[in-house]
Parts: sequence; C-alpha cells; structure tokens
Amino acid sequence: MNKLSPTAEKKPRKYCPINRSIQAKILGESIGQTQRDLAEKYQIPRTTLQHWIERKKKLEGKIDPNIVEFFESSSGQAWLHNMYIATFLIFHHNGNSGIPDLHEYFEMTGINRCVGTSISALQKVSKTLDMQIIAFGNEESERLAKNMPHKNISGALDENFIMDEMTLILMDPVSGFILAEQIEEKRDAETWCEVTRTALKGLRVSIQQVVGDEATGLTKLATGALNVMKGPDLFHIQQEITKGLTSHLARACQQIKKKQEELRQEKLEALTKFKDHLKHVEEIHELSKRGVNAGKRIIEIEKEEKLNQKKIEIAENRYKSAQEARRSITDAYHPFSLDTGGKQSLEDVKKKLKQSYATLEAIAKEADCSDKQKQKIEKSKGALDSMIAVLIFFLSFLALTIKSMGLDETSEKLFERIVSIEYLKLCLQRAKKKRQKEVINSPYASKNK
Repeated sequence: MNKLSPTAEKKPRKYCPINRSIQAKILGESIGQTQRDLAEKYQIPRTTLQHWIERKKKLEGKIDPNIVEFFESSSGQAWLHNMYIATFLIFHHNGNSGIPDLHEYFEMTGINRCVGTSISALQKVSKTLDMQIIAFGNEESERLAKNMPHKNISGALDENFIMDEMTLILMDPVSGFILAEQIEEKRDAETWCEVTRTALKGLRVSIQQVVGDEATGLTKLATGALNVMKGPDLFHIQQEITKGLTSHLARACQQIKKKQEELRQEKLEALTKFKDHLKHVEEIHELSKRGVNAGKRIIEIEKEEKLNQKKIEIAENRYKSAQEARRSITDAYHPFSLDTGGKQSLEDVKKKLKQSYATLEAIAKEADCSDKQKQKIEKSKGALDSMIAVLIFFLSFLALTIKSMGLDETSEKLFERIVSIEYLKLCLQRAKKKRQKEVINSPYASKNK
C-alpha cells in the first residue's frame, strides 16, 4: 500500500489576495504592535507581513519619504488606483496609446515603484477593463431598456478596420449611441442582419431608415430584412468625387507648380553663368559660344515659364471649379434651402445635383482623367436617386406629422416655418468653414432665430 509522504499529506496552503489599500491600513497599525499579534489579528502569514514591510523599506532612498508615506497609506493607494484606471481609459481605450506606451509612461513618472506596470501586468489590467466595460454596457442597456419609451431611429451603418480586423458598427446618428461594434469576417446582408438583430434585442427601438454607403449588403439589409428606406451616406458620395477627380486635380496642380519652381531655379543658374561670361568681354558680340548658349537658354526658359504659368492658371481654375461643384452637392442636398430657409422643390434639387455632376464630368474629361477615375464620379452620381428618396421621406414624414396635429392651414405653415428655422440652426452648428456659415446665416435665418 502506497503511503503519502508527510509533505504531501499537509493541507494545501490557501492563497488569499489582499487589496493594497487594506495592506496599507494593516501596515499603518504596525507601529506599537508586534508582527505576530498583527498577523494573528488579520489572519495573514507573518512572512506576508514581513514582505510588505520590506517592500516599503526598499523604497527608502529612492523616493521622497513623504511620497512613500503617502502612497503606502490607504488614501495614497486610492489615489494611485484612480490615476492608474484613468490613464488606461483616457490614453489606451479612448486614445491611441498602446500598452508599451503606458509602460514607458509609468516608468518615467516613477509610478512603477509603487504599482505593477510590467507589460504582462498592464495587459491583464487592459483585458479586465475590457470585460468590465462590456459587462457594464450590457447591464445598463438591459436596465434602461425596461422603462424606456418606444423610439424610432435612423440606423447609421459602416465597417471600420482596426488592427487588421473588420468591425461592423451600428449607431444612432442623433444621440451618437453605438448600438453595435462587432468584429466580423463578412459584411454581407446576413451578417449585418444578425449584428442588427443582436444590437436591438431587448431595446424598444425601431429602425425607420438605414444610412450608409452603397454596399450591396447594406442595401439588402434595408430593403429586405428591415424593409425600410436606404439612404446614401454623404461622406462616401463626396469621397468618391475626391478619389475620382479633386485629388487628381490637386496632384496635377502641384506637379505643374513644381515644374515652374524648377524652371525658376534653372533660370537663376543660367543668369549666374551668363553674368560670369559677360565679365570676360567688353561687348556682347565677343561672347563665347557657351555664353551665347546661356543667353539663349534664359530666353527659352522665360517662354516656358509663361506657357507653364498658363497651365497653372488652368489647373487651379479646374480644381476650384471641381471643389465648388462638389460643395454645391452638399449645399443642395437639404429639404430646406440654405439661402432662403424655404422648402425646396424636389425637381429643383434634382436639377442642381445633375448640374453639379455635369460640371464634374466635364472637368474630368478636360483633365484627361482615367476610366477608373471617371468610374468613381459615376459611382457617386449613382446615389442621386437615393438622395432624392431621402428628401421625399423627410418631407412626407413632416407632412404626416403636421396633419396629425390637427392644425389649421395658417398654423401648419407656421409650424413648417419653425421646423425650417430649427433645421438651419442645426446646419449652422455643423458648419465648419466661414463660407458655409455665411450662406446658412442668411438674412432669413438671422431674422427668425
């Protein structure tokens, strides 16, 4: 019969981690008490208590004694904990700082002497915070969803690529609340449908409209599974124009200006050489062949500069016209006119948008854009019908809302006017450039604020 050794028969030692703030409290009581009494009082091994005391002594001579005394107190430990977590949330979770950056930061500040800041320790904290944030979000969503009133929202959907992984995002554009942020391998209609269904589970929310790019998966999700209207994303509409035309024109303009600078430098060098040749003669007809050639080159460069300057003017005018045409799409794509505040005719909006795209196509032809670049403009133009559909949806919803209020004709017009003013106010808040603010802040908008 096999018999366990005396060592194996011993009961396994229990490991009981103790919070650092509690450790600080226990150490605070060590003055005036023996280690044995203190260990028995708090049911901790005496060796553990000795380790805490030694750890504190090792800091002496390395850090200001007052700082050691504070950080080893319960108040100091609480401050360290708050600072530690705040650093993670602000610089790592909300910012772009990685774990190595945090490690270096804690070492430079000397915090690493008072708290664990190795790469592995920081990774464990990061993982724990991730899990706690997700758990808190789920708990709060479940708690708040029980008493929330039913709400109709527009669903803004797009994919993002972080750390070489694709993340599907669904958010409410009005509140900015992110309903879903899910890592997936596909972005087809089935995947989007599952992400959306999971995000809305338990919430008293209905998606009345989907806003996103012209991806097939999003279009099928809207028109199929959700059976709602699919609106285009203005950002992607503008982005296609930038990729297809304006960025090409900007590069062309830079290249021509670079050529002009090269000609200017060459002319300066030629003038210097020509002056050197003139120093050795009394009359121009006495110049050597090299001197004559230098003079001729100066005349040629000046001709090239004039021709190149005309090219610069043409390129700059093309770029400016393309920029204005692209901006005119943004300015026209509104249910209310930014100039007058009045409700826009859908036919007028469509006409303005077509004119803008006609201008862009004409410039692309003049600038000898490639077929691939022209396809980008065509892709942007393909969203035109969807843009008009969004305006129809908005104005129809507004008309039905006004009718449901049971107002008389005069009050209906007044209410519509109030909506247009509030709409212009929102546009004014979002406007970043001075030109945009001047257009929106028209006499009509100023008078009716």
